[in-house]
Amino acid sequence: MTDPACPSGKCAPGKQEVAAKVAAITGKEAAAASEVISFLRCSRNEGEVKKKHSYIGFDTCQAAAIAFGGPYECTFACIGYGDCAVACPFDAITMKDSMPVIDPEKCTGCGVCVKTCPKQVLQLLPKNAECYVPCSTHDTGKTVTNVCKAGCIHCLACTRKTKDAVQLVNGRIEIDYEKCDEEAAKTGVWACRQFIFRYTDPEKQALAVAEIKAEQAAKKAAAAAKKEAEATATQTADA
Repeated sequence: MTDPACPSGKCAPGKQEVAAKVAAITGKEAAAASEVISFLRCSRNEGEVKKKHSYIGFDTCQAAAIAFGGPYECTFACIGYGDCAVACPFDAITMKDSMPVIDPEKCTGCGVCVKTCPKQVLQLLPKNAECYVPCSTHDTGKTVTNVCKAGCIHCLACTRKTKDAVQLVNGRIEIDYEKCDEEAAKTGVWACRQFIFRYTDPEKQALAVAEIKAEQAAKKAAAAAKKEAEATATQTADA
């Protein structure tokens, strides 16, 4: 706490009130407390990831992870026994269909769930984050498509289109939220073939997907019309 390099706003649960008190005690500048909450970076159920074996043992994620890396075909998938929900000191996590559901109003960003998860599918992100990637895989595209219909295939289109706002870090897509503005978020969403680079707002994401698919359909129809026109022209010339 007395380290000059350590800002006074490091206590996420304490928010600005604690940041101000820490600053007063240590004589530091009152830094803004970071508004972060936990996000789930796994789409196991949506991707219809199957189990590779039936786990028999203690019903905890930590125990199940020891047995062949977990029961699911995706090595990086949420195991689903709810260690995070049990560990959360603010009751901000409930389990639904063997997946954690985070209440953004209860989550303080303390990070206990992140440290508890053996698969690292929970991550602290800015509460007002415009976009995120609900997938934690480090696998290549072919491996991902063999086990999950929704997962990131590491085509890296998002990293190319958004420049340095999105990077592949230690095998996983990561967003630099200090650099990722609204335009970069839109670019990433539109670049993703899997629709796994998403807006955090589900309604906004649904509208974007509809627009992208409509544009793709229009381009396909235009290409087909052009091909038909060229074929007709060739037939007329031959006649």
